[in-house]
Amino acid sequence: MAEDVLDKVLGDGHPKCNTLDTVLHGGEGYTERLSVVLIQKYGVLEDVAEHLVKTYGGRAWEVLEKARPTGNQWPRHGIPLAPHYPYIEAEVRFACSEYACTIEDILSRRTRLAFLNSQAAKEALPRIADIMAEELGWSRKVKKAQIDSAKAYLASYGGKIPLEEDDLLVRLPTYAEVMDVFDEVDQEKSGYLGIVQVKEIAKRLGRPLPDGEIRAIFDSMDTNRDGKIDAREFLEWFEAEETKEGIKSYFHQKTMEIFKEIDIKRTGYLDREEIKEATIRLGETFSDEKVDKIFAEMDINRDGKIQLNEFTKWMSESHDETGFRKLLSANLGLGGTGWLKQKSGGFLG
Repeated sequence: MAEDVLDKVLGDGHPKCNTLDTVLHGGEGYTERLSVVLIQKYGVLEDVAEHLVKTYGGRAWEVLEKARPTGNQWPRHGIPLAPHYPYIEAEVRFACSEYACTIEDILSRRTRLAFLNSQAAKEALPRIADIMAEELGWSRKVKKAQIDSAKAYLASYGGKIPLEEDDLLVRLPTYAEVMDVFDEVDQEKSGYLGIVQVKEIAKRLGRPLPDGEIRAIFDSMDTNRDGKIDAREFLEWFEAEETKEGIKSYFHQKTMEIFKEIDIKRTGYLDREEIKEATIRLGETFSDEKVDKIFAEMDINRDGKIQLNEFTKWMSESHDETGFRKLLSANLGLGGTGWLKQKSGGFLG
């Protein structure tokens, strides 16, 4: 759009805008296979490698040069800041070299963890403080002040979601949706899942895991130790608190990804035009009346803008008169049949 404006303003007598030929910061050294190369060289998890490439481009090399060994056979590098998220300690060290000087900056802008899960951000805060103190040479007094400031910040934010509302904003899967997951993965209709199917579930929930971790999950599901997972065992696993926490983290992460895909103007909020554009990119022709209805449902505070917390709350509702929520879920990874990412599903457009 900016390119079109420049070409129009400058007219035919001037060279065309060269935006497409300008290499952005991080573009040097980027290739489509970069995440694979990083996994092979540094021994990081797949989701970590993909996150680093998407965030830093070719500079992902610089981030991982600051990564310290995990002490495990796998992953060899990439100590996580919080469970269920791809952010690693090396990113804090790299951010410090890029002029990050507050814990809030790390939690909100360098990793976005505060916007995704305030509890995970709270748990990561002490370690972030330790790393920043080491990298920036903080005194004990400065470190304490930084921790207190970050705690005060997180006390009122759950990624722009008030803490007391956080649990209300995540609708856990119903019994029917859990069984939809089981039936969809059980393609042979045997009534059981093997380790291959469990690995498929992890992948389609957006959390590809190495074989060792998959085996541990499978063994925890297989309560009767018969080497296969029946529907009852699967339901019990889904009901476990650890699984629920994982689903909540997954929901927050995917909802934010969807929000960012719809926010084509990159304003940090959604307007009616972007909602309309999203329906078109998803291959649907919604009437203006239906788009107005969708927008009104989302715009809780009636300010004409859809903030992330409003969008998250709307995504978690069970009623769906317009069908737009189901359309987004099916195409963007929150579950065509409930909570599974579609095998061939992609993002908008």
